[in-house]
Formats: sequence, structure tokens, C-alpha cells
Amino acid sequence: MEPLEVLRQIWRDADCPADALDSLRLTGAEPVLPSSFRVGTAAQATIAAATLAGVLAPRHRTSPARRR
Repeated sequence: MEPLEVLRQIWRDADCPADALDSLRLTGAEPVLPSSFRVGTAAQATIAAATLAGVLAPRHRTSPARRR
């Protein structure tokens, strides 16, 4: 499975908006590290998911801003 496919599955399972993936591009190829596991795919998909979620988080806040 390619990193973008893995990311789509993670994104779908987290019930995140599918259109957020439209502008995303993942580059590179396995193997990044020699292993029986797809380390590069796992790293790329999870880092991309975390980064994209961080970018979208401020747009989806439901509570008012707090004063400091």
C-alpha cells in the first residue's frame, strides 16, 4: 500500500474532511530503511496526518478564544 493510500485510510478512520487531502503531495519511495516493515510508508503517512491535522485544527475550533 502506498503512503497516500495509508493516509487516506487514517484520515477516513479519524472522520476528517476528505477534501483536505486534495492539495497534499507525498513524494519518495520505499525502502527508506532496510526492514521487513514499511517504515518509510508508516512514517510518511503518520507525519503527514499529524501535520495536516495541525494545520486544520484552528479552523475547526468550537470554543471561543481564551483571554490571557
